[in-house]
Amino acid sequence: MSALNTDDPEAILAAEAEAEIEALEEAEHHPVSALPPISHAAVMSLTWGFRLGAALLVVGLAVAAMRQESLGERTDPFIEIVPTILDGHARGIVDLAIVTLMATPVVTTLVVAAGFFREGDRRYGLITLTVLVVLGISVSLSLVR
Repeated sequence: MSALNTDDPEAILAAEAEAEIEALEEAEHHPVSALPPISHAAVMSLTWGFRLGAALLVVGLAVAAMRQESLGERTDPFIEIVPTILDGHARGIVDLAIVTLMATPVVTTLVVAAGFFREGDRRYGLITLTVLVVLGISVSLSLVR
């Protein structure tokens, strides 16, 4: 970019437009890092939660296929998942994958709420906690048999 002539309004507009284009091009190369901090934290939480859940699911299904082990039609109660995994059953790994995928939006909602409170935005922090309560109720209802 050349020296800016501050007397020429067209030059100022052109310089601002060029700076905006450069910022957009940079955001295209690094789209996640260009997000606001709360959005970035939410994207990372969802991304890694999904990756972990998917990896656990693939491992559980692979173990079940290798051992020719059938999987249950329903998940085990939460307190029985770890003992089932320790006993070497693939269904425990699959159940853990399901729990991980269910917990990911809850964790992300906590991350977003914490971000709002950290920025001093109590209003949206409380709204986000309300969403968390709704998520908690729906997860609880899904776990009750």
